[in-house]
Amino acid sequence: MRSRERLQGQFWLSWRMFWTIIALLLATIYSTWLVRATTPKTDNARYGDNIADFYLTDVLALEFNQQGQLIHRLVSPKVVHIPANDTLLLRNPDLTLYSESVPVKSPWRITALHGKTIQNDKQAWLWGNVVLHQPPSAENKDSTILTSQLTIYPDKNMAETYAPVTVLEPGLEVHSVGMRAYFKEKRVDLLSRAQGVYDVNEAK
Repeated sequence: MRSRERLQGQFWLSWRMFWTIIALLLATIYSTWLVRATTPKTDNARYGDNIADFYLTDVLALEFNQQGQLIHRLVSPKVVHIPANDTLLLRNPDLTLYSESVPVKSPWRITALHGKTIQNDKQAWLWGNVVLHQPPSAENKDSTILTSQLTIYPDKNMAETYAPVTVLEPGLEVHSVGMRAYFKEKRVDLLSRAQGVYDVNEAK
């Protein structure tokens, strides 16, 4: 049996500060930044600030909490540093967010074709086939969120997109235009034109 209805979606999402992962990468390049920051800039130097000065390959960044529990894992085959605004460009970012709750829920994995951070703006962007996936466990259903772009505001513990969004759970498929995720409240709100299809048999 299928039924169509408009939904104000609230889906559990466990995600801590993405920016702390980026801070680990910035720490890796701090010494180079310090040299450039203390060197007088000429017009040519300012022009050069918009050109990548170096890059990292096969990046693996891990973050642990005070109890030694792994909470974040970021993988990227290539990260490019641009001096202007201390910008990082990430190729195929692959971020895994591990649950600190008890009982432990399955980790969320977020992938995209591209990622970008600008230190001064305290924002991070993912775009191109953005996929958020949480495999099933005793504490949660299999959940997948698909969109084309996502803006993350670490200081506010939230992320949003105004692009079309698809949310998939067993027996449930929801489409919306726009999504806003509140990480502390552990929910995702679908912003407009949300409608879904629910299959009772598949949901069992």
